[in-house]
Amino acid sequence: MAQTRLVIVTGLSGAGHSSTLNILEDLGFEAIDNLPISLLEQALAALEGGRNLAIGIDSRTRDMHAPETVEKIQALQQRTDVTTTILFLECSSEMLERRFNVTRRRHPLSITERLSSSITAERALLQPFKDIAHCIIDTTTLSPTLLKQQLMQEFGDGGRLPTITIQSFSYKNGLPPEADCVFDVRFLRNPFYEAALQDATGLDAAVGAYIQTDARFNSFVQHLKSFLTLVLEGYHQEGKTYLTLAFGCTGGQHRSVFVAQLVATWLQEQGWRVAVVHREL
Repeated sequence: MAQTRLVIVTGLSGAGHSSTLNILEDLGFEAIDNLPISLLEQALAALEGGRNLAIGIDSRTRDMHAPETVEKIQALQQRTDVTTTILFLECSSEMLERRFNVTRRRHPLSITERLSSSITAERALLQPFKDIAHCIIDTTTLSPTLLKQQLMQEFGDGGRLPTITIQSFSYKNGLPPEADCVFDVRFLRNPFYEAALQDATGLDAAVGAYIQTDARFNSFVQHLKSFLTLVLEGYHQEGKTYLTLAFGCTGGQHRSVFVAQLVATWLQEQGWRVAVVHREL
């Protein structure tokens, strides 16, 4: 039976708590922020098979008393069906003050008029969690992209590959608004003007064979593969989770469909996760 992976996200307010939970959710975790400690066992029991759980615990959390909560977490670590990791988000006091001043949000421990005093009090409150943390990430100088990269390496499946959607479309019906990259293949020979191919689609072998007779086809595909090899690795390193590549032709039936299928097959052979959508078929 596969173990459930539980990541407890804690740390200083303003250190990237919400962003971290969002990233873990993208990595396949069910994410719950500010879950009352008393409901932790119930949340684990309610998980669907194969799901992992990330929960946020900080100074706002109801019934959060550091010594007792640490004991409950340590008890969880003894379970054989759950692998528990405590992730603590650290940040310099100067940067935290700057972030709160920019967002103009109140610190959850606004016990005095001085923000610095609230930050100091929270450090003391959460120190027991930092003492038992398996992973401490200092976000003082981290951009959102670098934070995502660190979390992907720590909690992803080796740096999870983005899901690539390959879409064909007709320019007559407009550009796909979700497309990240658009490729116009209307320069290729058009099978529509061949009577025997007019009612076929780019899924038919005869249509593909006809398009490949275009003298520019092989050079185009070679350059396209070189381009995609470069940019897809860049997107992956930047932590992009979803990517849509769109191929368009006049009617969205022949050239765009054939090229989209060809690219999808090639990317799958390279190990990428691919979905294919032919909008006009």
